[in-house]
Amino acid sequence: MQEIPSALTWVPIGPHQSKEILRLVRDIEEHDGTPYRTSHEEILDYFDPTHFWRATAARDYSGRLIAFGLTRTPMAPGNNVEVTLSGGVHPEFRGAGVGRQLLRMQVVTAEQLVQAETESAIAIMHVDAGQEDVEDLLERAGFTAASSYVQMRRALGGFSGASELPTFVSIEPLTADIRDEVRKAHNDIYFEQFGQAPLSGAQWALERQYTHLPWSFVAVDRRGDRPRVAGYVLSGRYEQDWESRGWSEGYIQEVAVVKEWRGMNIMRSLLGAAMGAYEDDGIEFAGLDADVEIDGSNGTSVIFERFGFEKTGITTIFARPLQMRASSLRRVLRKDQPTE
Repeated sequence: MQEIPSALTWVPIGPHQSKEILRLVRDIEEHDGTPYRTSHEEILDYFDPTHFWRATAARDYSGRLIAFGLTRTPMAPGNNVEVTLSGGVHPEFRGAGVGRQLLRMQVVTAEQLVQAETESAIAIMHVDAGQEDVEDLLERAGFTAASSYVQMRRALGGFSGASELPTFVSIEPLTADIRDEVRKAHNDIYFEQFGQAPLSGAQWALERQYTHLPWSFVAVDRRGDRPRVAGYVLSGRYEQDWESRGWSEGYIQEVAVVKEWRGMNIMRSLLGAAMGAYEDDGIEFAGLDADVEIDGSNGTSVIFERFGFEKTGITTIFARPLQMRASSLRRVLRKDQPTE
């Protein structure tokens, strides 16, 4: 491990330094052997104007970027706010307290981003399996494991998506003219199941900008004068991840069925349509993330196990309550976010 200089320079950072951030993130991912690779476009998404954000970085004596931390929250999150923390420290500079200092700064910033009138707020961080050092750092900073989700995969071929659907429901390709109806269906489902605040058109566009339309489908109920979305499957094609994974994969971003249409074989039909499209394009596997209990059992993963998916990894979300502050940075962190 490289000897840490006696002093680091901590600076605000933003989209103008996106290529520097990408180099650091890639160094971290390659060293840690993560099964994915962040693209430059994804780095730029960190600073999307639909979110309040503040980013901090550490430079060594030569000006090299050796640590980066992002703190962000949606502009209209409702009364219960989640502030997401992310970032990392270059492998050569670990074990010297840089990560601890970075996390401390991020928690303070997270509290500043929360408006005083908010009912409750938490800071969260996603931690992949095998990152025991990060888990220890978070626990010592007052975070606890709050929830988990698993990565799942199945080989293509042999999946029979053909099932009897009601005559009034058809599986159709997702097209631009029905995407907003899918957003509304998503909002209805996630409010019903989780009490989640609805996503605006801009927030949905950001969340689903990497949806690959040729691999995405909608279940449409065509009774009456106006077609209604009964369910949908959204897929991503993240080719930058395939080399590090060792296989090509169609990723199921989201599959859901609206309450009124459940129990009609719609989910199986949607998965069959998506995986058939992957296979037609020569893809080897289908992958997805699914919620599980904190100990890794049960949850929605059980549903996908019935469709032949197997667990391949697990990510834990660590959370810590945030203090409400009388003043807030959020009113000024719009067009004048720090970039230098």
